[in-house]
Amino acid sequence: MKKIIYLLIVIILAVFGVAYWQWNKPRETASSKKAEVVISIDSLYSAFQTNDSLAFAKYQNKVVQISGILDRVEVQGEGENRSNFAILKSNTEGIEAKFSFPDTTTNSELSGLVSKKVVLKGFFAGFNYDAMMPELGGTFEFNQSAIIQNNSHE
Repeated sequence: MKKIIYLLIVIILAVFGVAYWQWNKPRETASSKKAEVVISIDSLYSAFQTNDSLAFAKYQNKVVQISGILDRVEVQGEGENRSNFAILKSNTEGIEAKFSFPDTTTNSELSGLVSKKVVLKGFFAGFNYDAMMPELGGTFEFNQSAIIQNNSHE
C-alpha cells in the first residue's frame, strides 16, 4: 500500500513539474525559426482567392516571410498588454499584412523603417476580410514576428 501511495505522489509531482515547465517556458518567436514559406502578399492573396480553406490549411502556424514597403506602425494596448504592429501594403487595393511583435522594444526600430523596404517573418495566424464586402480587401495576420532585413527604399 505504501508503494502505491509513493508512486501516486511521484506521478502527481511529475505532472505538476511538467505543467510548471510548460507554463513558464519562453514563447516561441519567428526570429528563432527558419521561414517555411517565402511569398509575396499578392501571391498569398491569390491563394486565398482561389481556395481560402485550402490556403489557410497550407499556411496556418507556418513561419511565413514577406518583403515589402512598411506602410505604418501601430501600437495597441497599455503597459504589459502593449503590442506593436507593422503593416505592409500590397499592390492589390485594400490588402495588407499585419505583423505583431512580441516586445515593445521593436517600436522605435519599426518607426524608423516606415516607407522603407523591409523583410518580415511571422507565424501565419489568418486572413480577415469583410464577408459582406470582400472587394474592400482584407488583412493577413502574423504573430510573434521578426524583422529579417531592412533597406532604404529609393
